[in-house]
Amino acid sequence: MPALYRLTAQLGTESGHGSDRTLGWFGTAAVAGMTVGPGLIAALSGVIDFRSAFAGGAVLTVLATVLVALAFRRTGRPAQRRPSGDAPRAPAERLSRLPLIPLVVVLGLLDLANNAVYAALEPLFPLHGTGPLGAGERAVSLSFFAGLAVFAAFSWVGGRVMHLSRRFPLAAAVFAVQAAALAVAWLTGAYGVFTAAFIGLMAVQPLVYVNMRAVIGRLGEGRQGWAFGWFGLISDLGWVAGPLVATAAYQVFGGGSFALLAVVALAASALGAAAFPWLRAPFLQDSGPPPVRESTSA
Repeated sequence: MPALYRLTAQLGTESGHGSDRTLGWFGTAAVAGMTVGPGLIAALSGVIDFRSAFAGGAVLTVLATVLVALAFRRTGRPAQRRPSGDAPRAPAERLSRLPLIPLVVVLGLLDLANNAVYAALEPLFPLHGTGPLGAGERAVSLSFFAGLAVFAAFSWVGGRVMHLSRRFPLAAAVFAVQAAALAVAWLTGAYGVFTAAFIGLMAVQPLVYVNMRAVIGRLGEGRQGWAFGWFGLISDLGWVAGPLVATAAYQVFGGGSFALLAVVALAASALGAAAFPWLRAPFLQDSGPPPVRESTSA
């Protein structure tokens, strides 16, 4: 995944679309796969067995390998900016002066919190929905599917939101919304309100996803691979810790587990607000036109 993040960011820069926009498209495709894959297996469960399912997955993986190889062939040296009379960009040295290691750690921790909240909801949502709230398994499945669909859709628009909010502390605001949604999930006894809070949370989560990767993607050629790798190492701990901690907490606190997640989101909001100057800095160089790759022809 870190290699694909780097490739996506590089393709976005070289094409002129921007890494924030292409990373949003990447997020949509990733979540669409997470949503469609289990659905296809469920729909074809009476036709295919385990071996044929894994064989189909292998074929898709080979096709993906070919696509990635073709994409890497398209990328060349880092995009060069043509001289122009437009408004000057901030010097490239601005990014090199950023404290890279602390920045990657902060970005990783913010994404860890984002991942942990979602991953915690995977066991908590059905446990609480079918338990105290009395919803059926079908209703819970449909609600979770709707949440994933909303996540995918808002990943697509996340890049545009990033473009419009470069001077706004987006991560802090998104985590504050997540905390509010989790508080509603904790306090409500109505399944409809519970589902609405979940879908609202899923609508804003992609903005953190795109925000963090867009900043990493703009850290500069030659450092992206290292940055994405360490970012991913920290960030992915959220996928592991979220379900384990949430399930254990639910056995003790029940619905109060959502309050604990709200505290995690509030802490991430405070961290995002404190780190806002860092999160904004890589975008301050974009005062000029999009980068255009110079022609290699004579």
